[in-house]
Amino acid sequence: RAKAGVPSGLARALVGGLALLVFLGVVVAAWEIGTTMSGGAGGDEDPGGQTAAGNEDEQAELTALEPQSADGFDPLGDDGDEHNDIAGQAIDGQPTTAWNTQGYATADLGGLKSGVGLRVSLDQSAEVHEVSLNLGQGPHDVEILVGDSEDPAALGAGDSPAAAKSGAQGEVEFELAEPAEGRYVVVWFTSLPQDGSRYRGIVNEVELRGKT
Repeated sequence: RAKAGVPSGLARALVGGLALLVFLGVVVAAWEIGTTMSGGAGGDEDPGGQTAAGNEDEQAELTALEPQSADGFDPLGDDGDEHNDIAGQAIDGQPTTAWNTQGYATADLGGLKSGVGLRVSLDQSAEVHEVSLNLGQGPHDVEILVGDSEDPAALGAGDSPAAAKSGAQGEVEFELAEPAEGRYVVVWFTSLPQDGSRYRGIVNEVELRGKT
């Protein structure tokens, strides 16, 4: 006589269910292992946060660079004088006082020269990172030159200035892409705004930040 047993259909169902449970267990285990490994490889650290913190640290290390003197910088002119007598007003901490260029017939300095500017002198060579300008109204095309030379070409005028902006006016921040080292920081104008019947560059105040 045949032995009584589990019906074949039910057996197949039980085997299929057991196989499904095993499969699901493997999937869940693999997911947990993957999550643990990704977290253990530095998941608590935020690379972006580290970069931001690094930038903040570098910013905190910068200090104000105190100018010792300022003068009109006109190496391409006939007499080299560009209102030297009032140049100190651009570094006196008073934005209500200003230095300005001579008056020119056109925005491109009357076609007489490629540029003119204000030179700020430090007591020693320093690493310049940032320059803040308070300019007069109207669009100035301005370059920031840094170095120890009296020659604007050697300072990078036209070809490789430390920083440059077109149409600048009012309060303008220059963050140098690469720190530049030198004793002189020159605010070099290549195009001037109209001021009455003439064209003039106007600097109310200059502030420098970097490392000595």
